[in-house]
Amino acid sequence: MTYFREKSKTSPIYARVAPLVVFLLITTAAGLDAHTSKLWVYFAKVFAGAFFVWEMRSFVPELKWAIDLNALIIGVVIFSAPALLGESTRFWLYSAKIFVGAWLVWETRAFVPEMRWVISWEAIAVGIGIFFMWVFLDPFYPQAKVTSPFWNPFTEFGENSSTAWLLAIVRIFGMTVIVPPLEEVFYRSFLYRYFVRTNFLEMPLNRFHPTSFLVIAIIFGVQHQQWLAGILCGFAYHWLVIRKNRLGDAMTAHAITNFLLGVWVVWKGDWKFF
Repeated sequence: MTYFREKSKTSPIYARVAPLVVFLLITTAAGLDAHTSKLWVYFAKVFAGAFFVWEMRSFVPELKWAIDLNALIIGVVIFSAPALLGESTRFWLYSAKIFVGAWLVWETRAFVPEMRWVISWEAIAVGIGIFFMWVFLDPFYPQAKVTSPFWNPFTEFGENSSTAWLLAIVRIFGMTVIVPPLEEVFYRSFLYRYFVRTNFLEMPLNRFHPTSFLVIAIIFGVQHQQWLAGILCGFAYHWLVIRKNRLGDAMTAHAITNFLLGVWVVWKGDWKFF
């Protein structure tokens, strides 16, 4: 869309923040299901609806309340779909999120020069090492109890279902190709530097700032159910950024870890990692 592209072109912050925000909003919708009744879900809905309405106003400001009403209706439908239409909706919403994420990466690629894939032996080693750490550290530290169902399409569609296999493949593709650039750009490029300097582009990627380094790793880690592994993972990926003075190695390491985790989940049926 022209608006999103133009906004990303003129605002370095928007180009690095908006894609992940949109991605996470759809994640919130995809995580809702008929069995979920947590208070945070409703706060997420309100925030998501407000963001959606605000963005829609920018497209056609002259419509004012008319566009706000339409945006609100669309937002309510999207974020209520899992509860209204049943458990299977969240699987399709997740797949839709991957396609939206791909579009977001494509639209912002020209305005985020550090978002370039780089393959190095350090990235490969870190990616594989973090995978083993993530899996084998899991039983040895406390985690919040999961009350909602695991993301397992084979439970919903059948053990030999081609639909379930398609959904699993799309998820692995998304976590391998789409998630790394979105998250690395936001956490390791934007947020890390913005905490140190509001004009973050003036700060080189290889500058080490201990406080920001620690805070960003913690923020990144607690976004995951496996919070301790997430924090250690944040340290490792950011070490790559600082060592190489570029983001691409961290993106590659992140992609390798996520791909191996996706294969492990489907192979072992260890769905808690999804």
